Amino acid sequence: MNYYLGIDIGTSGCKAVIFDEAGHQQSLAYREYNIISPKPGWAELDTDEVTEKCFGVIRESALKVKNGNVKGLGISSQGRLLPLSTAMEMHSVMHLYHQISGQMI
Repeated sequence: MNYYLGIDIGTSGCKAVIFDEAGHQQSLAYREYNIISPKPGWAELDTDEVTEKCFGVIRESALKVKNGNVKGLGISSQGRLLPLSTAMEMHSVMHLYHQISGQMI
């Protein structure tokens, strides 16, 4: 069986969802992370915590499905994405496009 994994790395949490070939949701995992506010109106994230939580939801989602292969991967993220090899070597930094909703009008 082939599966498709979607990862959403949002402002306050991350989730991973796995679908089968027929488009049926097989698993979903979600974790929130702390928003750090060093000054009023400021918001920061601890990248180590975000990374840990993202790997956690991927692991949790994967454990909920039967044996198979992930055939496709989709990532939604606010900000930047840093792809790594299996040896944890940086390949490139991708600037992900995000659109302000007012631009759609």
